[in-house]
Amino acid sequence: FPAALTELRGLSAAQIDSPRSEVRFELMRDAGTLTFEGRFQEGEGAGHFAFAPSAEFLAAMRQAGYGNVDGEKAFSLAVHDVSRAFIRDLAALGYERLTLDQLVSLRIHGASPQFIRDLKALGYSGLTVDQLVSLRIHGATPEWIRELAALGHRALAVDGLVSLRIHGASPEFVREIEALGYDGLTPDQLVSMRIH
Repeated sequence: FPAALTELRGLSAAQIDSPRSEVRFELMRDAGTLTFEGRFQEGEGAGHFAFAPSAEFLAAMRQAGYGNVDGEKAFSLAVHDVSRAFIRDLAALGYERLTLDQLVSLRIHGASPQFIRDLKALGYSGLTVDQLVSLRIHGATPEWIRELAALGHRALAVDGLVSLRIHGASPEFVREIEALGYDGLTPDQLVSMRIH
């Protein structure tokens, strides 16, 4: 899983790139702390890690109605940086009482609170977690949706947006087709042209 070097307390770029360096460093997340021990040799690393869940985090999750979050679940939440702040931000956007799997899925696929706010600004509110994840998986970004809207394809259904992305019916493709005199095609017609 990706982590910025600045998040890894006790590890430097010089240690990573050195001919041989014994290292011990930590990654602190809201759900707990991962402690790493091993070595780096010219950018390649190997070693072991241990995870210690945060008692405060586990207590807060129990209070929030998540029952007993065991060590394995806490580890998954830490790895994917599902924090209390992330859960609060989602709740403020109307995504309350999500399951742990849903929270992790949103994090894995980058469906952040900012992504949700950007979609709402484009008229896509009340989307399900599956719809948010699908848009992220297939690269239907707010910028891409804005480009389509500028070409007259506004307020498309989420399934339509995903289908356009899957089949490569990009704004560039739409412009090329329109330049050939095919104006006002529906998303289904654009997808059909791309498929065939």
